[in-house]
Amino acid sequence: QGGLHRYDGQRYIAYRHDPRDPASLPDSHVTALALDGQRALWIGTHSEYLARLDLASGSIHRYGAPEAQAGRQVVALLPWREQVLIGTLAGLERLDPQTGARELLLALPGEAARAAPWQGLVQGGDGSAWFASAAGLHRIKPDGRVERIGAPIALRSLALDHRGVLWAGGADGLYRLDGRTGVLVKIEDEDLAGL
Repeated sequence: QGGLHRYDGQRYIAYRHDPRDPASLPDSHVTALALDGQRALWIGTHSEYLARLDLASGSIHRYGAPEAQAGRQVVALLPWREQVLIGTLAGLERLDPQTGARELLLALPGEAARAAPWQGLVQGGDGSAWFASAAGLHRIKPDGRVERIGAPIALRSLALDHRGVLWAGGADGLYRLDGRTGVLVKIEDEDLAGL
């Protein structure tokens, strides 16, 4: 809630919301960060959507917030295919940074998203992206189509390991995506010892 602080090796630079400065952060309550190569940092906020920090110049560009409050609360970010995937309490959006155009890829039921706001986004090795939320696991294909994978298990986080295996964390434990069947498999306690 204190904004964003960048350390350049010698000093800290603070980025905060200033209502008098349209080039400041849109909100000082930062909820998600995603590095876009060496050139930019995407910053999701609690109530005013999204901004992009140019790492070379230090300038901030704000992106217009949706009207609905649920769409303003950013939970997860992923730079993807020259665009940005944005997980909000309203669902998953795709933003074109050049035009500012947004497209809703997946709407989330309001009550479920507010009760379990955790989300995860990760880039797949095949050019797809993966999205975990209260509505389960979804794959975003390179063409932008979204497909749910398996049952709608409420998930909180995602990770892709060095072998390309997708792991998902839920309120009830750890899951692994079986590469042969395409099904999420719950990892039981006794299985954890063998990992």
